[in-house]
Amino acid sequence: MKEHGLLLVNLGSPTTPTAPAVKEYLNEFLGDANVVTLSRWFWQPLLRGMILPMRSPKSSARYKAV
Repeated sequence: MKEHGLLLVNLGSPTTPTAPAVKEYLNEFLGDANVVTLSRWFWQPLLRGMILPMRSPKSSARYKAV
């Protein structure tokens, strides 16, 4: 019999539900090498060039709704 578990961890949240605050939070969270284990030379340009600019406004709208 296999047993499964689920670990939920709160890694923080942005200080305010605005795009700049969410961008700062996501940069700190997704820039952590313990969270994203891809090589930094590959991950950082992707994070800063695509993910943060596109995800921050969308995520801030979701934080505002909560």
